[in-house]
Amino acid sequence: MVHRPSAPSTDIYAKLVALYPAAYRQQYGQPMVQTFDDLLSAEPSKLGKLAIWGRALWDVPSSALKEHVTNGRGMTMNRNTKLLIAGIALVLLLANGASFWFGYLHARQTVNIERVSPAQLALAMQHDDFYSSYGDTALLFTGKVSALQHENGIMAATFQTGQAYAIVCQFPAAQHPNIGDTISVAAPGGSAERLPHGVLLRSCVEN
Repeated sequence: MVHRPSAPSTDIYAKLVALYPAAYRQQYGQPMVQTFDDLLSAEPSKLGKLAIWGRALWDVPSSALKEHVTNGRGMTMNRNTKLLIAGIALVLLLANGASFWFGYLHARQTVNIERVSPAQLALAMQHDDFYSSYGDTALLFTGKVSALQHENGIMAATFQTGQAYAIVCQFPAAQHPNIGDTISVAAPGGSAERLPHGVLLRSCVEN
């Protein structure tokens, strides 16, 4: 095996591994650092590297704390031990916040969300530009239910558009809007199917 020079990020990870008890580090420390270095080297994208770091910032401190608690029964809770556990808890809180923001930024970069009206969706399908406009988009709209139909455990709700084209949404059986209700709906634009006089959206969810 060819060993690469240690990268600065790998050195930082090695310091994280130092949170584990000494006996655990002696047995597993070096393989953990090597595996982390291999993962980072094999990941081409910066976002992917951030995801690897996000998992590490969560997994290592929580696992280290578990090892201290599990294998430290009967140990004296001296000042250093208390500081170590407090430090691990702080790292867990920071990692949890970081993972939230990484996930939020990733979602903002990879998911298009469009807030539209039922009339806009109907017109887009009628003018043959629905899929080019909304095919890769998560749709959010608010509409009034004008009709309901149940078939094979699936409920289909028709929404008023003020036009000849209607919007029909398929909901799971657990969701039961009523005729006349005005509700907010989320649906993947890629699930849309052209109907003779409307648009069928599958996998709809009431917000």
